[in-house]
Amino acid sequence: MQNRPSQVSNPGISSFDLAASIEGLGTLVADTRYTMVRHWDDDHSLPPEMFELVGLSWKAGPFRTSIIQHVYPCLDTRLEWFEHPNGALTIAGLKLACESAAEVPEEIARSADLAWLSSGKSSDSVGQMVTIRVRSLAGTARVLARNGVTATHHADSIVVGGNGDIRCAWKFVE
Repeated sequence: MQNRPSQVSNPGISSFDLAASIEGLGTLVADTRYTMVRHWDDDHSLPPEMFELVGLSWKAGPFRTSIIQHVYPCLDTRLEWFEHPNGALTIAGLKLACESAAEVPEEIARSADLAWLSSGKSSDSVGQMVTIRVRSLAGTARVLARNGVTATHHADSIVVGGNGDIRCAWKFVE
């Protein structure tokens, strides 16, 4: 969402090289490299999108992750998809609840920017929290209210969810 492509019809060449990215990860590479193709069933004018992936064994962490390679901007992307009704611009953070803070293996820390990821014991009923940067908190509040979404308003954020059976919350910030 953050990087809006200027031309969808000319994807260019991906500067990301999956083989080079996994070269130094050694035993953290858990799977063989494989390809996944996405098709849009409701819009046949969009070409399929191809992804190459390899799964990692995050031995010290609470979840599995993969390294994914694909051409960007994607051929199957439409510019209007970058304008979210709630004003969302980008994912700004992800907090995972677990018994203790998960340490990122050194090999992964060297090859990826994970500044947006945090983990540790949750002090409340929220398990996971996804933080979304928005254009305007006031605009986001209007969209949520118009759609009947229950939210908690703070001075610098709006939080949705995180209670009851669903322990995941969405936090909107400017």
